[in-house]
Amino acid sequence: MKGIFSPVTVAMALLVAASYLVFAAVIPAQINYQGRLTDAQGNSVNGTVQMAVKLYNAPTGVSNSLLYSETIGPVAVTNGVYRFAFGGGTNGTNGSNGIAAALTATNHYLALVVDGAEQTNRTQLLAVPFALKAQESADAQALVLQVAALTKRLDDAGIPTSTPTPTPTPTPSSDMIAVQGAGAVATFSIGRYETSWGDWKTVRTWAAANGYDIGSIGAGSADTHPVQTVSWYDCVKWCNARSEKEGLTPVYTVDGAVYRTTDVVPVVNAAANGYRLPTEAEWEWAARGGTSTHGYTYSGSNTLGDVAWYWDNSSGAAGYMYLDRGTWPVGQKAANELGLYDMSGNVSEWCWDSMNTPPLRSVRGGCWINDPGYCTVSSRNNYYYSYPDYRINYVGFRPARSSGQ
Repeated sequence: MKGIFSPVTVAMALLVAASYLVFAAVIPAQINYQGRLTDAQGNSVNGTVQMAVKLYNAPTGVSNSLLYSETIGPVAVTNGVYRFAFGGGTNGTNGSNGIAAALTATNHYLALVVDGAEQTNRTQLLAVPFALKAQESADAQALVLQVAALTKRLDDAGIPTSTPTPTPTPTPSSDMIAVQGAGAVATFSIGRYETSWGDWKTVRTWAAANGYDIGSIGAGSADTHPVQTVSWYDCVKWCNARSEKEGLTPVYTVDGAVYRTTDVVPVVNAAANGYRLPTEAEWEWAARGGTSTHGYTYSGSNTLGDVAWYWDNSSGAAGYMYLDRGTWPVGQKAANELGLYDMSGNVSEWCWDSMNTPPLRSVRGGCWINDPGYCTVSSRNNYYYSYPDYRINYVGFRPARSSGQ
């Protein structure tokens, strides 16, 4: 398989650090890495390749900027996706010290070596090398025990130790907003909120008992947060499952049968009354406010922080996923002109359409890890996570239904 890889198609963007760079709490650290590998024609690779990694302190340069290197060895690649861990072993340049010493540098740029050929594009790693040193971790655990003991004594004495939990934002499954169409966009309805983790699990449980293969798929920081780490295929099947669960006609079929399993692009039954992914045109029309639009830059406002969770304001999130940032409960920011929430932030959203070159699918809207430029109503996010089988912790979806349904 030597020589078939194009440097621009070894795709591992820096944002993957948000979900796939996991550093241990004590030295030495270890990094779990996931990426996608395609050949020079853009086709997903299958098989086994020899891999190594090199860590530099600059995006370009010669060997004097090399911080660390390690031979990974044979790595399995399935449908273009590969995974491996590095940094914690003794086969790196730092020996038994692993990668910890290299991570003390200010900047870290990772280059892959595939079958002996070093790729020219380097990925900047934006993650801290460790969360707590060993002694700090021990001190923290001791403090937790002390607090637990004090809480028990106060409870036994009848002294309240907590404030009432606020009522979570309601996220009813049936809450769909009718959107008046215009021009090429027909009237349709779309979810007021991004699909929540709680709603996803409810349908997923039903689906697992009724022939669907999404029974262990998805993630969420809390039931009121948006679901994430779901692929385009997962969302399409979930829409069909929700349709069947509610007695509606599923939209997606394969060879005339309801689409429930495997990763294939299904056929759309335009006459069906069930749930589906919105088209990209529908999504943008709704995000702009439809016939009620005020022409805002973001969905509902020219001030991003009023309507969206994004990089500058998503810190302090429950179950945070990267540098204290992550998703927030759906519907907490202001709605747009149609009463739709979070279309410029929280998580980006799968749409039905192909994105430029198949098999890529459309992903729209900003997310908690994005800069403002990616959160506008016009932004089209064409990245590695546009592959329909890709799952990552800042992409979710909201359902749609056709006119009159």
